[in-house]
Parts: sequence; C-alpha cells; structure tokens
Amino acid sequence: MKNKPFKLFLILLLFFVLLLSYNHFKVEVDEEILKTESVILEKEKTIKEYVDNANKDVKDKKLVVVYHKKVKDTNGKVYTRYDLQIENEDGSKSKIFSVYRKE
Repeated sequence: MKNKPFKLFLILLLFFVLLLSYNHFKVEVDEEILKTESVILEKEKTIKEYVDNANKDVKDKKLVVVYHKKVKDTNGKVYTRYDLQIENEDGSKSKIFSVYRKE
C-alpha cells in the first residue's frame, strides 16, 4: 500500500515526458518547414519533376533522392519530406538537404 502513490506518480511523470517529447518533435518539423519555405512543392508538382529540372542543365553533378517520409506539422498539415543529395562525377556527395511536398 505504501508504494501505490509512488507508482502513480511515476506513471504520471512518464506520461508527461512522453507528451512533451511528442510535441517537441512536431515543433521541430514546423521549424524545419519554415526554414525551407521556398522549397515546398505544391501537390501538382512531383519530386521527379523537381529532380529532372535540377539535373537537366548540369553535366557533372546529379541530384538524387536519398530518403522520403511523411511528416505532420502542429496544424495537422501532412507533408512528404524528401531528403536529397548532390552526387558529383568523382563520387563525392554533398550534405543531405530536405524538400517538402504538400499532401
């Protein structure tokens, strides 16, 4: 009986920690979307069109999609985040950057 209040306190503490970490992740997505405001694709434009246009005039570099994932901001808007990387002709690769597409 003596441990019951302590266990209840631990459960509540764990719940609040999980809730705070979940909200922190959503805020990070919002901040990242705001930073890349100019690179948000509308629904009509596909990532393939974006990559093809970027690769059209460049001979020694190639833009490739490394990874994609659906993310949601705090307002409930769903985006697909595409992580892109530039591969040079000599095999070196750039830092990964993200492009968002509205769903």
